[in-house]
Amino acid sequence: MKESGIYCIENLVNHKKYIGQSNDIENRWKKHKYALNNGTHENDYLQKSWNKYGCDNFDFYIIELCATTMLNEREIYYIDFYDTLNRNNGYNLVSGGGVNKYYSEEVCKKISQALKGHEVSLETRIKVSKNHADVSGEKHPMYGRKHSEEAIEKMRQAGIGRSSSRKNLIPVLCVELNTVFENATEASKVLDLDSGAILKCCRGERKTCGGYGWSFV
Repeated sequence: MKESGIYCIENLVNHKKYIGQSNDIENRWKKHKYALNNGTHENDYLQKSWNKYGCDNFDFYIIELCATTMLNEREIYYIDFYDTLNRNNGYNLVSGGGVNKYYSEEVCKKISQALKGHEVSLETRIKVSKNHADVSGEKHPMYGRKHSEEAIEKMRQAGIGRSSSRKNLIPVLCVELNTVFENATEASKVLDLDSGAILKCCRGERKTCGGYGWSFV
């Protein structure tokens, strides 16, 4: 039976908390744990702590069960109540809720650093906005489809000798920052993120990386 509400991932050593919401808490915990154990969690701060202290030093529990219509409101409340945007208290990177989010002080510093030397003209921003098609999820041309074995082999052969996708040289746009980076590698260094995850966002294979939306320019 699905349970909807607010949950907490707590470090039992330093008692720092990560607050989240879900309309299926049990399933959400499974996804968190899978990503953390595989080193692919989008919250880099939580991931590093998990790597350092180990899974046995983290506890997952429900704070409050509530209707799905109340999830945003209650998530915002508990992130504020436990002050988990504060690095001394928690792992949250954004304030929670569906709209009008704001970032932690650490993330704001990263954004500030990211913007230095990456100013984009209004004309360029308009061009990027106009030329950027939403191809995520169901809008992606390969959504729900699979390449044939023949097609996969052709792509494999075509890729021999090419640079790794993790070294992709195509400029990438961080949607929330409205900032263009020379490539995913540069963006990953500036914001301390996984370049491979950024590229997956650009290809429509995942929604966000580090809480940001990404696209190729």
